[in-house]
Amino acid sequence: MERFIRKLFGLTFSALLAVVMLFGSVVVFAEEYDSKYLSEGVNIAKTRAEIFLNSVGKPVLLEEGILLKNLNGEYEAVSFSMPENGYIIVNIKDLTIPELSFENSNPYDNVKNPIYNGALSYYSKVGEGFVSINDNSSVRLEQFKDVYSKEEIADKEELIRTLENALKNQMRHVNIERYISGSLKTWYISGGHCGSIASAICMRYYYDYVSTTYVPSGSIGQNALIALMQRYVGSGGTTTSDLVNGLNRYFVARGISNSTLSTSSFNFGTIKSKINNSRPVIIDTDGHPTYGEHWIIAHGYFTSPVDGNYVIVNNGWGSNNVWLNTDSGNLDDLIYFSK
Repeated sequence: MERFIRKLFGLTFSALLAVVMLFGSVVVFAEEYDSKYLSEGVNIAKTRAEIFLNSVGKPVLLEEGILLKNLNGEYEAVSFSMPENGYIIVNIKDLTIPELSFENSNPYDNVKNPIYNGALSYYSKVGEGFVSINDNSSVRLEQFKDVYSKEEIADKEELIRTLENALKNQMRHVNIERYISGSLKTWYISGGHCGSIASAICMRYYYDYVSTTYVPSGSIGQNALIALMQRYVGSGGTTTSDLVNGLNRYFVARGISNSTLSTSSFNFGTIKSKINNSRPVIIDTDGHPTYGEHWIIAHGYFTSPVDGNYVIVNNGWGSNNVWLNTDSGNLDDLIYFSK
């Protein structure tokens, strides 16, 4: 009986060991598969980025990419730095390029647990929450309106071949890149005052390049002009109507013959028309977890039949010349001026 029990136990132990070894192999295989998938995804994304940079006439050797997860913890994108300065973000699922800059440093340099939630939405995962890389504010998942997550395309290699062929035949299409004639100030103060910051930057642009009547001589500096704008458009979170009504009141108070207009959704045609006439456009980016809306300023655009449409903006955090894909999904209302 004792011998039977030992034999039975021995068989059972052997079977358990086999099961453990089997599942252990599956885990190792899954890890190897995930690693291979990500490695291949990063390599294809890098090729996509290089094709884009060659297409716009700014080829560079990209540095090692930084993998970015979305709010759901899935690998979503990769951010590549350029050698001197600049970065480009590529979605590893569908190979779209939501944003890039040729001047600003990679927002994910030296960031632990980097999270990307679409254009200008940079976070770090800390515990169960998120910390904004832009202003260091803490955010919970339920505060976000949307999660940036793309569908996986079926054949990435075929897309790359198509783009490479388009690059070889580039003489068949024309890229257009336009900017306003002057430069925007890169002003920023903390505390979520992006509406009054955008208004102040626009009024200073008008002061510099249109007429000095747009700003009192004693208020042309950053803090003074932002404070002045807060009296009209408000401080903290501001809506489209806050900016439109407030800026119109400002024009009346200054005796300026101009008016503020808006659209209820993003319109690339309006952007192009205003930029071609050297006028900046304020854009609402929806889905800011704390303020609902974040205000940026378009000062250029890029359009290509192959690479798509980009709006070139002051990002509201102190930087100009950030390129945002117009299909990024969170570009919304426009605010602009009749003159």
